[in-house]
Amino acid sequence: MSNSERLSQTAASIGGGRGIFGQDDPSITRFGINLLMREEITKGNAVDIYFQYDRPHKHTFNGATGPVTRNVLMSPKHIEEDCLSHYVATTGEYPDWNFQEDGNKQSMPLWIEESFAEYIHQRKGKK
Repeated sequence: MSNSERLSQTAASIGGGRGIFGQDDPSITRFGINLLMREEITKGNAVDIYFQYDRPHKHTFNGATGPVTRNVLMSPKHIEEDCLSHYVATTGEYPDWNFQEDGNKQSMPLWIEESFAEYIHQRKGKK
């Protein structure tokens, strides 16, 4: 599978994907980010997507019967937190799409919540 095909599959899964209702639907957060990106693309604006990957590292931990050594991945959450901290330190504000950590935003805009509710309603008929 090519990198382009992998990226396409990832984008599809973030955007709602295909398959059985409830097993591949995005959270409202991912849906909202996707909706904001689509809105910008529709306006003719470019949307940059950055991806970071950390190779697995050999790690020894105490298993049920003694030491176990495995290749493990660092939690993507730590990478996300570092990138978000850098963005805030560089720009002085959270990204437009960041509703979770930005204390100035009480919640996701109502129009995104309504769009998500409509999306879920439409998906119910496609089980």
